[in-house]
This record gives sequence, structure tokens and C-alpha cells, in this order.
Amino acid sequence: MTNSFWDSQRTGQSTSPGGGTSKTTAEMQTQSTFTDASWDFASTPIWKTNASLNSGYPYFEWAESVDPALPVELICFNAVAADRTVHLNWLTATEVNNYGFEIERQNSEDGNQESDSAEWETIGFVQGHGNSNSPKSYEFIDEEPPAGNVEYRLKQIDTDGSYEYYSTTASVNNSITDVAEEQVPTEFSLSQNYPNPFNPSTTIRFGLPESGRVMLELYNMLGQSVEVLLDDYLPAGYQEVIVNGSEFSSGVYTYRISVKGERKSFISTKKFVLMK
Repeated sequence: MTNSFWDSQRTGQSTSPGGGTSKTTAEMQTQSTFTDASWDFASTPIWKTNASLNSGYPYFEWAESVDPALPVELICFNAVAADRTVHLNWLTATEVNNYGFEIERQNSEDGNQESDSAEWETIGFVQGHGNSNSPKSYEFIDEEPPAGNVEYRLKQIDTDGSYEYYSTTASVNNSITDVAEEQVPTEFSLSQNYPNPFNPSTTIRFGLPESGRVMLELYNMLGQSVEVLLDDYLPAGYQEVIVNGSEFSSGVYTYRISVKGERKSFISTKKFVLMK
């Protein structure tokens, strides 16, 4: 690859096997980075930049005719049940005129989370950062979540009162909050880590309905193994692993659990964000 670039700060990657040139976030949001590499911003143009679009990164000229993305770019949104509460965490990449977020909740005892089967209710509000070109993390705790399957969504509100709903939702089964009542789970599970984003440590929790060999491995976004967090034979029950990210670079990682049980096998993956 020639005249190609990637954001070393946002990705947490200092090298690229495919080639290209490492740039900081500020450099990636500066047009001269690309015009110096002969990207066409003038004659046709093919490329354009706008601080309010695509997080300030270059975009194709034709994309301006497409409905713009939300002024607040959401990276991730997670829900974790713990100690009879539900902890919500989300991370934004950039923010423009962000007044804040309303948190809405939907509950369905039969596990059907379709919007026509239950109504959304507003349960809280978190103040936004207004304008920002750097990642911002948020947290909200649902102190009295209903039992069963619960789904959450975010309503992002601008300073002028306009709003949009993110298509990304976060769901959780609140029955696992009381571990004392159910020491052995009825099915395999891998929970979202908490907190997320995190620095420097976070906890990954999983459930084993039967004993088995468990491997928990961490991968970077290139699919390369970073560390084996756990490789052991464990009894049935709820287990947890604390991850210390002090030696890792900032960025998005994938953690994968592989279980070879006495009767069944189980594989599942999830992502977390380390933000230093």
C-alpha cells in the first residue's frame, strides 16, 4: 500500500502488516496529511473534509448527499448485571453540540424484546461533554432493574433540543444478579466485562453449567493473540477473571472463551475497550 494511513492513537496499533503510514488523530484530521500524498481534494474533488462529518476524517465527496451521521459518534454501549443493579457504560469518539443522553429501559418477562411487546421508559439522564474530538466515557447505574430480560437504549439530545436514538442497544438478563440463589448456572454464558471502557483493570465473568477445560484468550483487532488469560480445568459455577491492561496499548480488543465440558462445548467472543 502507498499513500495510505491509519490512526495509531484510535487503533492502539504502532505497526501495520499491510503497509501504510502511522499518523496521530490530529494528523488524520488535517487535510494536508492527504494532499501531500496526492489525494484529490481540489479538481474533481474525490475527497473532502469537514470537522462536523466523519469525526473530521476524510470522506468521499458523494457522501455529503447522504444523511449525515449523528453528531455524537458512539463507539460502544454495554450493560452488566451486578449486585442487584445493572451498570451501563458507553464510549463516544467525538461530540458536537452534545447536551446529554437520556437512558431508556424496556422489560419483557418472556424474553421477547421487540419494541411492540413492551414500552420504553426513561430512567435517567447523563450530561454530555458538548464538543469534543477525544473519546469520552459515560456510566449510569440502574439501581432498581426489573427481573428477567432487560434492554436499554440511548437517546442523544443536542443543545438545540433535537434528538436521535442510537440503533445500538444493550441487553442483560437480570436473573444473574443474585448469585447466592443460583450457584450453578443452567447454561454456558460469557458476560460483558465491567467496567468497559476500563483503565487499567476490568473483570470478565462467565458461567459453567458443568465442569470442563476453559481457555480465555485475548486478541487485538488484527486477530493476533495478545495473552492467554486462563487455561485451566474448572468446576461448574460462576467464575471471573480480572484483566490487568497496564502492559497493553489503548484500543479495542476481543476476548474469546472456549470450553470443552463433560457433555457439551461452548465458544463465545466479546469486545472491550482499553482507554488510557
